[in-house]
Amino acid sequence: MQPSAMNGRSSGELASWLCGAKRVVVIGMGSPIRTDDAVGTVIVGDLRGKVPENVKLLVCETSPENYTSTIKRSHPTHVLIIDAADIRSSPGSSRLVDPKKTVGSTISTHTLPLKLFSEYIERLTGASVRILAIQPESVAIGRCLTDALGKAAAENLRIILNALNAIFHEPTHKPSPNANRHR
Repeated sequence: MQPSAMNGRSSGELASWLCGAKRVVVIGMGSPIRTDDAVGTVIVGDLRGKVPENVKLLVCETSPENYTSTIKRSHPTHVLIIDAADIRSSPGSSRLVDPKKTVGSTISTHTLPLKLFSEYIERLTGASVRILAIQPESVAIGRCLTDALGKAAAENLRIILNALNAIFHEPTHKPSPNANRHR
């Protein structure tokens, strides 16, 4: 089976969940030295300069708890956490997960369970929280995503960008503010 980014149902769920959003915080999680574990940080890094003004991007790596004050000051209505997680699927597959509906305390590859972090952020801000969980192929020491996760990152980036731009009525291919910088 071919690995896939959010399937049609999940990308529709993302757009539906974002409907009515006023301010969105997108959190990229993962270790930059553990191959596919970095997928959340890669996606958020690639979103920089492409999202509407009312979207705050945070690369939290493996310590999202260090960013709770920044998240609170952003006054989000919605928080999307992007992370590699064992969702018992093929590498590169992804799901939009409501942390309240997860069984047990962890689906993440990190020590701090995302369910606990998500619940805390929800209580702290009143925002609706979702996790975009992406199945890693490898979390071995290394600095590059595997091919499957590189493709999944690019496809999820496109889906997230389209959903955010549709909600905030921005053009899909907004030029980067640094586009003309090197002329």
